[in-house]
Amino acid sequence: MKTLPASVRLPCRPALGLILCLTACSALSQAIGQPTPQPVGNTTRPIIELETLRRQNPQAALQGLEALVTAPLAEPELRREAAFVAAQIASNAGLEDASVRLQAHLESASAAGEDGSTMLVKVLDAYQTAESGAPDTAWRTLAPLMGEIDRHLTETERARVALVYGYLLDSAGEIGSAITAYQQAVDLAEANQMSALATRARLQLAWAVTQYGQNARGETLVRQALQDAEKQQDMAAVIVAYTSLGMVMEQRGDLEGFLAMMTLAIDRAKQSGILDDLPVLLGNVAHYYLSIKDFGAAEVAASEALQYSEQRNDDDGIALGKVNLGLARIGLGLLMEGRALVREGIAMDARRGLINDVAAGLQDLGNALEAAGDAKGAVEALHESRRLSDQIYRDDQRRAVLELQEKLDAERRERELVLLNAESALKTAELKRQSVQRRLWWLLGGVFALVLGLALLGLQRLRRDNSSLLGRNQQLRLQSERDALTGLANRRQIKPYLQMTAAEHGFSGAVLMIDVDHFKRINDVFGHAVGDKALQEIARRLRTFCREADLAVRMGGEEFLLLIDQIGDDAVPKLVARLLRRLAEPYDIDAHTLALSASIGFARSPLQGAGDLSIDVLLKWVDGALYLAKSEGRQRAVGIQRVIHKEGLDTDRVAQDLLAAVARDELVLMRVDAYGTEVST
Repeated sequence: MKTLPASVRLPCRPALGLILCLTACSALSQAIGQPTPQPVGNTTRPIIELETLRRQNPQAALQGLEALVTAPLAEPELRREAAFVAAQIASNAGLEDASVRLQAHLESASAAGEDGSTMLVKVLDAYQTAESGAPDTAWRTLAPLMGEIDRHLTETERARVALVYGYLLDSAGEIGSAITAYQQAVDLAEANQMSALATRARLQLAWAVTQYGQNARGETLVRQALQDAEKQQDMAAVIVAYTSLGMVMEQRGDLEGFLAMMTLAIDRAKQSGILDDLPVLLGNVAHYYLSIKDFGAAEVAASEALQYSEQRNDDDGIALGKVNLGLARIGLGLLMEGRALVREGIAMDARRGLINDVAAGLQDLGNALEAAGDAKGAVEALHESRRLSDQIYRDDQRRAVLELQEKLDAERRERELVLLNAESALKTAELKRQSVQRRLWWLLGGVFALVLGLALLGLQRLRRDNSSLLGRNQQLRLQSERDALTGLANRRQIKPYLQMTAAEHGFSGAVLMIDVDHFKRINDVFGHAVGDKALQEIARRLRTFCREADLAVRMGGEEFLLLIDQIGDDAVPKLVARLLRRLAEPYDIDAHTLALSASIGFARSPLQGAGDLSIDVLLKWVDGALYLAKSEGRQRAVGIQRVIHKEGLDTDRVAQDLLAAVARDELVLMRVDAYGTEVST
């Protein structure tokens, strides 16, 4: 089914309520209703009060904030922060005229030499760059300025900027740095009694640490934020908190908890009239029901989400709603109607250039059609998805290369400027040559030496930069679902590979699990750098055993997996013997000659006598065979040759102890050494 990425599925992220960082307050009517300018001093309390209307009534919030911006008795810092917050509210509400007008106010103050306004203009520009689809460029542009915010901004402004910076990092995948920025926003907000901002920053922090794998900490942060939001009666934050809690529960596998939290978020959204995020929430519920194959309930949720999206002319929601509704109807057996709806949603994403969503939608369509028995349609959709994924990779690679080339061009221009300045100094010195004594020649010689040194340094830098460009290009080529060290596929590629072979002809070949013997000694004796190079050489050797239709996977550490398709029964032991010999050949690495060997567990799929034994179970058995090979002395292979009695076979019990299964006359094992000797037991 179509599941939205975290940056879309979590309502606080697309709407960027995180940037609007707001606090509930009952005195709002007083802040808006002043008929004449009043001294407001340098407190940010009026801004915090006005922000509470950001979702229910952005026009009223803008009216009050713009009154602060133009208030003649307000302090410059207050007008500046009010303009910054109002510009964000206007941008998120789609009020472009107001957004341009407020940013122009900050730019005018910046032109007058007001450093704080200059900083906030750059922050707004970076945010707009991220929203246009370039978050990596956005955070890199803002990063050099973050060291200056203490000198130019108030603490409340710094809290807001830290939250924006965290969002930019988070959007670009820099999760570790984003966590630091979010925590800074929480600390500054709490120190300045900005309770609603602290709540929203804590929600963003919770989602970031959850993506980092810290689910328990994420849940603690969300529950604290939910408690604070309920106390402040900030319904927008309450909705986001319930949604975030649901996401955390989904991360840890509690799907019933996920559904309960999404339902609470939907109820609060309807009760409070904050309906902007309702299509996303209903989409999440539809996603849940699709995941458990309750297609009737998924159809109801997706239909309601689509209805709300169409009422609000929300193209994102309409596309998502059509895809989820189509998937539900495919599951209900309405293949033609469902496929048409999914294709409509995918076409909407394609027209808006959302290639990643198109690829994900095609993947979901292929899986749904496969489950519904439409193998031809499934293969077609999956192949389209694969082609788009390849295109996305190439586009990302090209974009990264262009960005790096732009950086190199900027550095080259900077070097040329240095050389030009040096040349100008030489000309000035030449004009004064006749008025100085012999010592000037030493000075000129020094200047020439400086120019030569700069030129040499520039040339060396250019060579290093060119090498960096080539390295970056190579790195990008390997990033698409690949193990970063060896370049092999990672374990996430096993399931898609098996799905594709199943859709085409069904996997019929060898499954080999390989573990390098005593590899820890290499790291302990020679160091991890040598160990990494040894793993790279092992991966290179494994690749030579694979054809284009096969798959080589690094499972982790020194463990690898080969899936060799379309190979006969008799050929498997011979392949294993050759693999044992090849992996035992010496490794010449950094002036060291390393002696390594490997142990192998193997089987053929489908396994003789095992019927429709799943590949997941077979992988567990092969892992057990690998363990048996290591326990019997290493540098050898143990294979599962056939199943003797399938009836009543406890597959988990077999996986736990293969030798015991042999003793019970359930399995026949085969042992193979590097010389090709085969022994069946």
